[in-house]
This record gives sequence, C-alpha cells and structure tokens, in this order.
Amino acid sequence: MNFTNDLVAPGSPTLRFDIGDQTRTTAPCVRDPQEDKRLLCSYVVQEGDTSDGSTNDGIRVPSGDQLLGGTPPDRGLAAEDVLDASPSVVDGVRLQLNGIAASGMLESGGTPVGFNAGRTIALMLTFGDGGSVAEEAMSNSGAMAATLVLENAERPARYVRTNAGIVTFHYTVVAGDNGAFGLKLSGVDALVDTNGNRGLATGWEKTIPREVADMESNQRRVDTRGPRVTQILFRGTTAEGTTPDRTTASSVPTAPVRDGWVFFDVFFDEPVVTGDTTLRVTVGQSTVSTATCLAVSAAPYSEWLRCNLEVDAGWLDTDGLSTPANPLNYTTLVDDLNNPATPAFASQRFPEIEVDAVPPTVSSATISVAKAEVASNVVVKVTFSEDVKAADRTSTATITIEGGAADRTATFWSVSGKIVEFRYALIAEDLAARTADNTSSTVKVSALAATNITDLADNPAGNDVTDTAAFKTGTTFNRKNVPTGSDAATVYADMTIPKLESISLGGDVRSVYGNAHEVTFEILFSESVTVGGAAQLAYKIGTTEFTSPISVPIDGSR
Repeated sequence: MNFTNDLVAPGSPTLRFDIGDQTRTTAPCVRDPQEDKRLLCSYVVQEGDTSDGSTNDGIRVPSGDQLLGGTPPDRGLAAEDVLDASPSVVDGVRLQLNGIAASGMLESGGTPVGFNAGRTIALMLTFGDGGSVAEEAMSNSGAMAATLVLENAERPARYVRTNAGIVTFHYTVVAGDNGAFGLKLSGVDALVDTNGNRGLATGWEKTIPREVADMESNQRRVDTRGPRVTQILFRGTTAEGTTPDRTTASSVPTAPVRDGWVFFDVFFDEPVVTGDTTLRVTVGQSTVSTATCLAVSAAPYSEWLRCNLEVDAGWLDTDGLSTPANPLNYTTLVDDLNNPATPAFASQRFPEIEVDAVPPTVSSATISVAKAEVASNVVVKVTFSEDVKAADRTSTATITIEGGAADRTATFWSVSGKIVEFRYALIAEDLAARTADNTSSTVKVSALAATNITDLADNPAGNDVTDTAAFKTGTTFNRKNVPTGSDAATVYADMTIPKLESISLGGDVRSVYGNAHEVTFEILFSESVTVGGAAQLAYKIGTTEFTSPISVPIDGSR
C-alpha cells in the first residue's frame, strides 16, 4: 500500500481483502524498509482458498477503509486506487477423493452383481479439487497404498498406475472374502497436486467406510460364500388332485394324512437359483424326495422355495415327518455369483404332520356257534391289522355252510379296536345241511364286504379274505361232540337237534307216593346226549312247582 507521505509510526494494522468470494485478513502490515511511504501486508494461503484468476474471481481490495488497527494516515481508498480483481490464481485446496469406481464385476442378466473368488477388482480412485474439475494431475501417487476392508478381513490392493488424476489398484478375491468392501488409504501425505498442495484435504479421512455413498452396493459386493438354509417349515396339506403352488395358504392337519400333498417352505440367507432342486423327506424308515421346488419370490433368484411331496399309498409315519441333515440337492443351488449353496443345516422333525396311507388288512378271524339250533348265532369276528371304525352298519361277511342250499350273510354287529363282529342266526335249513356221511358240516367265511370300515386315518379297510389262512378251514358242526372253546379250527356244534321223545315215570312206580318215597322221571331223547351240570327238570305236584337235577343217562339216549 503506497501513501503520499512518509509513514512515521504506522503501528501494526492488518488489511482486509477478498480471494474470490471469501474475505481474508493479512498478517500485521510493516513499513517497507526501502520505502517509507509503503506498507507491506502479507497473507499465507490457507487450505480452502481458491480463485481461478478470472476477472470476476481474482484477488481484490474493496474501496473504503480496509485497514484494521494501527495509525497510518489517509486510511481510506478511493475507487480509482483499489486493487480490483487482479487476475491471480489461488489454489489452497488439497486433493480430494472425488470418486470411487470398481470394474471387473460378474454380471447377471447384463447387470453387474459383484465379485466372487478368483475375480480381480479394478479399483479406480479419482482425485480432484472438489470443484468443476473432476481430475487433477498429481505426483508421488505411487507412494500411496490401498487396503480393502471386508467384513471379516483386510486385504492389501496392488498399485497399478496413475493417469490424469485416476489411481488404479487391483485386488484378486480369494475364498473367505465377504461383504461390501471399504477402503483404507495410507501414504496420502506424499500426494502433491499440480500447485504443490500436499496430502488430502481436511475432512477426508484415510479410511473410507464400507457405506461409501457414491458407490452402488453391488459395486462393492464381495461374496465367496454360498447361500445357506436358515429354516425349513412345514406349511400344510392339500387334497388329492390339488397340487400346492406359490400362493397356497398354510394349514395344519388335524388327523394323519393319507393322500394328497404336503408342502414345505425352505428359506435361505440370500436369493438362490433353484435349478432342479428337490427336498429329501424321511417317512417312517424311508427317505423320499419332493417334486422340484418352486421359487416363491421373484425368479430366477429367490430366498424362499416351496417343495411339494405327494403322499403315496403304503406310507406310514406315526411320530411325524422329518428332513435329514442337508436335505437339498446343493449342487444345483447357486447364488447370483455362482457360489454353490453351503450344506450346513441339521436334521429336523415335524411332529405335527403324521402320515398314514396304509389301509387296514384282515389279519385273522374266528367263527363260533353257541348251539346248533334255530336262531342260534354264528358269530364271525374279523381281526384287522390296526384299530378300525365303522361309519355305518352296512358291512357284511358272507358265510358258506357246507351242503347248504345257499351262502348266508352275516351282518355287522359291532366294532371294538381291531375287531369287527358279524352275526348270522341259523335257520332250519342250515341245520339240515350235512355232508354225505351225515356226521358234520363245515362253516367258513367266503367273502367280506367291509363297506365304510376304515382305520382311524380313514383309509378304507381291505376286503381280501381269500389268502387268509384262518378262513380256509372254517368251523365244523359235528353231531357227536359239542366241546367248548374258541379256536376257529376246533369249535364244533351238532347240526342235528336232539328231540324229546317222551317223559314217563320209572323206577319204583307206585299208585300212591307217600312220605319219603322217591319219584323217578325217565326222559327219552331221539339220540344220545350228555348231561351238563346245571341240567334240571321242572314238574308240578298239585299246584306246586319243583325242579330236580337230571342225572347221568341210563344209556346214551335215556
């Protein structure tokens, strides 16, 4: 600053001036030792000071009193005396990291998705002044080092080149690398821009977090780990003929499943390509596979699969279906970076889903006849392989009496547990039917109509009796012997009813019976008989009724 007079004691004023659109203040001014009429005011460019040297963006001192403090004379500056927009370039801006970009990503459907094992990340760092100029030449960039910060490790990147403010590093992904990478820089203090500014601008840390705002997440995605199953859920059942799809609602069965479909949902920790994946399910002691699993969320990548299993006849599992450890075909499951699924899922049981597709079959039967007489019941007890129930009383058993004119139908009587009982009442024609030797006649079951008899899971009972050994022998009616017992092969009954021929007085027959005299009755039958212990004869003396036990026969029929 030049004055018209010598400066005798100017003090230590400071000068206020503008750099671009920012007002700055010099250090305290001093009198020029070579010129007493001049003040020298200096300013050290600070970080952030900038002007491009244009007419409107230079260094200028406005008119008026711009001196602060001190006692120089004539402090005001006339308009014609001001320094107006001196075309001087000021660069007080250190380098900034203008952008981060990564290339070399694997693509899916034309869209970059990230980096897997073996793929090289070309990491390009663009440096500039943060203004309109995106790139700026610099020196000493080779002294800078970059480290990728992953979720589980830090990996050094290799410096490749610097070109017009863009520094390129390379890193080849190895197995075990995962996560969206951040960046840690070192050696940045050695960076020098075109105008000699050293290091990075204040506020730019040496570590760039993994959540860098100006990079898309897939540009920073490193993934060498395959998708993993997080859970498998039983979802429900559908009736036979109704295949579950992606929209089928969940349900819980209230009884063992005997037909139709059961379906499961499998969830992963990331979307997968399903391929021809099936789910293995253990039913009883056997392991079966579902149909090809469907992607529930958007194809081709889905973190949710639905796997349908059609129930086959003969399946039985009373303690719940289960899935073994690692139950999927993992080789067909990959994520969008082609990482195969990781088999790391334990076995699991689903006690709420029991399966019973086994129909009850005939195990054995017994046939018994209490007495060989009209209206006496032929009792047929059919034992099934499991507990059964009857929706109504329409079931029948057909019995054949050897020598009879026609088969007879034993009708449903009762059901208890595994046993269904049928009964048929003998008629006179049945009693007359005998074999040629007139001694016995065989009764057996020739057919079974198990109408509406089912097990507890509603599987229809089988009707087949032709291969059941218990039905082949049947029961024999024998005229000579009527022992007790329940074995179907040895139960006998007399097909001919003994007839009462006559009752007469016997023994010491008197015209008058006095006190202590014995009255003897003789009963004549048409055939030989045996006497049970409870057999009695009822008779009257006058109007009073008495009973006496029947003794051992005199001979076979008397």
